[in-house]
Formats: sequence, structure tokens, C-alpha cells
Amino acid sequence: GTVVRGPLMVPYNSNANERLFYYCDNDDLTNPSLQRSNTAGTGLVDITPSDAGVLYGSQRQYGIAAARNNRQKLILCGIGRPTALDPFQYIVFSSQDGGDTWIKTHEPVLVASNEAYESVVVSRNNDNIVMLYGNNAIGYSSDFCVTIESKLGNIAGTFDFIGMCAG
Repeated sequence: GTVVRGPLMVPYNSNANERLFYYCDNDDLTNPSLQRSNTAGTGLVDITPSDAGVLYGSQRQYGIAAARNNRQKLILCGIGRPTALDPFQYIVFSSQDGGDTWIKTHEPVLVASNEAYESVVVSRNNDNIVMLYGNNAIGYSSDFCVTIESKLGNIAGTFDFIGMCAG
């Protein structure tokens, strides 16, 4: 069987027959992978996004999310690094086809940035509304992460979110 060493996400909508799930294999964050599979154990597909040769996975429980009304729409808050000696970079990708193709929607940033998004929640009522959060970061998008607006405001200091609710 498969050992899942990272976040696991099961989309709700129209998934009864295919029984798809997504997981990140993060045994080594220098070479992360994002996999799509099904509960029957067939059809394992590597859908790891990359940017400038750097592979990105997720290390957070909510690092990948599907739109509630369209399981093909995915957002990944990715983490990766070029080599084991480089600092981690955080990036945001979106997909409209279940992860077959990815579009970078937010440039890679270091963890010290106030845009180091590590987790994502898609609204239950509107598939285009997305909230992102991470270490010193809060973001909002009304267009499925085509644009991301920082909502950090006047929050000062160092903090890390545990979770966020989306209505």
C-alpha cells in the first residue's frame, strides 16, 4: 500500500464513482511530490507543479483545496527549495483540470515574507472566493487566486494560523 507522508485532500463534489484523492509525499521537501489517486489503488498520477525547475508540494493539512462545486478546480499553497542548502520558498498555484496543468498565481517568497501562504480554504458558497494563510500571512481572493490581496492590515508581530473558516 501507499504510505502518505504529507497532506491528504479528498474533494466532495461528483467524486462518488472515481473516489479521487490528492496527497503530497513530503519525505524530502527538496524533492516533494503531489499525487492524484483513487481509493481503488489504480491510476496513481504525479501532478507535481514546478516553477523554474523547483518542485512544489505542501506540508500543511490544508495546503491543497478543491472548490466545493467543481472538484477540478484546485489551489495549492506550495513549498519547495532548489537545493537542500537553499531556504524554503512558498508559492501559490491554481488548476482548472484536477491538477493536470498548473498556473502560478503568486510568485515564490521566503517564509519571512508576509505573503508566505501555507494553507488555503475555498468558500462553500462561492468557488471563486479563496482565503489563504500562513506564517505572518493572511490573503483573500475573489477570483480563484488570479489575484491575491493581503489582509494582514495592522496586525503586528509574529504569528502562525492554526485554521480558518470559509462561508
